[in-house]
Amino acid sequence: MISNGAAITGTVKEQLSKEARKYLDSADVIIAKGMGNFESMFEEGINPYYLFLCKCELFTTRFGVQLFDPIFCKEERLEIKNK
Repeated sequence: MISNGAAITGTVKEQLSKEARKYLDSADVIIAKGMGNFESMFEEGINPYYLFLCKCELFTTRFGVQLFDPIFCKEERLEIKNK
């Protein structure tokens, strides 16, 4: 586990430290924990596994789950309702 090098919630590729970008570009598996990482990394060409709890109505509707249900999925396999 490494820091993304930025003082924000989430991971924005353009704001990564050189070290974080090196690891991101060479990683075999990326696990993005938290809704902030999902919101900032989704459809950015990274294709991580996402791990988070659906904590708001927007996410429960998008994923068709209940409030506080866990999500663990790979981006390329996601089926999101009402993007």
